[in-house]
Amino acid sequence: MHSDVEYQDDVTGQIRRMTLVYPDEEDLDADRVSVLTYIGAALIGLREGQSIEWQGPMGGWRGLTVRRVHFQPERMAGLSA
Repeated sequence: MHSDVEYQDDVTGQIRRMTLVYPDEEDLDADRVSVLTYIGAALIGLREGQSIEWQGPMGGWRGLTVRRVHFQPERMAGLSA
């Protein structure tokens, strides 16, 4: 949680950066996206360079590729142990 991720939408080519948060912390104006959204759930567990594709609620296919993980709290905790 609270990972800061840059990804590319594989359909539109748009590059975005967001922070993955718990549902009650979501604030789309501040690019804080809940892990329970389609994009948030898709990003969980992906590493830089990995992609995922899924079918959206309207039937169209979506895909994204993680370009960079700018901050990942879990990784930082492991470095200080």
